[in-house]
Amino acid sequence: MTLRFFGSVELDDAVGALRRVAAAPTEAVLGPETGRFGRRVLHVPVAGLDAVAKAVVRATKRVGKPPEPRPFRGHLTVARARDRRGVDLRDLVGTPIAARWPVQEVWLVESRLNPKGAQYEVVETISLREARTMG
Repeated sequence: MTLRFFGSVELDDAVGALRRVAAAPTEAVLGPETGRFGRRVLHVPVAGLDAVAKAVVRATKRVGKPPEPRPFRGHLTVARARDRRGVDLRDLVGTPIAARWPVQEVWLVESRLNPKGAQYEVVETISLREARTMG
């Protein structure tokens, strides 16, 4: 799940900001069924990540492209139709699917575009932790 898109950034800046994320580990909940965003994107909702996404945005708001002004909508993209004509994902909408998994870290992922498609690499892993109080 993408919690925040940075665009083109200096990796050291993004890593430094992500190290300031203060959010408790949580559980992600996939489902209960597939849905669509518009006509061309099939997705499955993912709940349980709102607090983590909010903490990531808060810690990284000065890094890269400004954060999206819309609320976070956790989801897993299952299919993206490229051809606007003749592609109908409606038959796939409503397919039951469910899963749960623990979320204990966030990853900084770098994507590199090339003619064969995007390549993704995890460049940093940040463990989630509750905000610490200064005493």
